[in-house]
Amino acid sequence: MQKVGFDRMIEIEWLNKTVEIYNKEFDIKIIKQELNDYLKDKVISDDNRKKCVNILTSTWVSMPDEFSNLRDKAIKLYNDANENERLLINWSMMMLAFPIFCDIIDTIGKLLYLQDDFAIKTVLNRIYDKWGERSTVKYAVPRIIYSMVQWKVLEKKKPGICQKANMIAIDNVDIELFFIECYMRSFKKDYVNFYEVNKLNPSFPFRLSIETIDIHNSDSLNLYKVNNNLLITFA
Repeated sequence: MQKVGFDRMIEIEWLNKTVEIYNKEFDIKIIKQELNDYLKDKVISDDNRKKCVNILTSTWVSMPDEFSNLRDKAIKLYNDANENERLLINWSMMMLAFPIFCDIIDTIGKLLYLQDDFAIKTVLNRIYDKWGERSTVKYAVPRIIYSMVQWKVLEKKKPGICQKANMIAIDNVDIELFFIECYMRSFKKDYVNFYEVNKLNPSFPFRLSIETIDIHNSDSLNLYKVNNNLLITFA
């Protein structure tokens, strides 16, 4: 049974603070203590604050070794990125850290491709199909979705209903390609069709503009022609 892990509302400023701390400190105990101090006046409950700290460190610090190279790349990209680009980097890191986040953003992306809003209950039911009707899932799904509202990638239309927010344009090619690499790793994809790369369901809040030359110039990704398809693969 997969662990949910992400079951509290997380603000984007908290994720950015985690990167700020990790830039100068690698000891996980010290990082957790600094985050605990930072969140003391924001999350009153000790138990809830501890869970928030665990989510933040799972996103940026204590990740599987297989993703450590991507985390190191993320740090370098983050330090020179603007606010919107940092949001996409955080988004990418959460895909690597939390499978349930991947399933939720994939589900929302599919729904918003067809319509302008969605019911949280609809997303929950689809996540139940994959994760089972667990209490942790029941509490996690709305909290993850309302985290996205705080990040301004979704808007709350009315109780239980969210809608599209304005799309966020990303112009930094390196960060766009980083997202694709994280997408392929987290969704366990060996390849992605180039003609779909700028409109993947999990990238629904972002306007990407990846071109073939960008893939050719990448050290991490390759482009292959198979019949009438152009496929992006790992280098």
